Amino acid sequence: MCYRNDGELDLAQSRISHHLKILKTAGVVEFWREGHRICYALHPDVKSSLSESRQETLDLGCCVVKFRG
Repeated sequence: MCYRNDGELDLAQSRISHHLKILKTAGVVEFWREGHRICYALHPDVKSSLSESRQETLDLGCCVVKFRG
């Protein structure tokens, strides 16, 4: 997922930043920049683990991440 901090998503920027920081700190996601956008993706180890366990959600306590198949 890539987004610009300009209201592109229908959520408050502070809420998005807060949750992405938690995910990044926990090692769940990795990030990189593409111009003015910041891109996030599941860390390969997390993706592999979820795939092997066939989980469709990841409950982090603060939020639940749902994955599309």
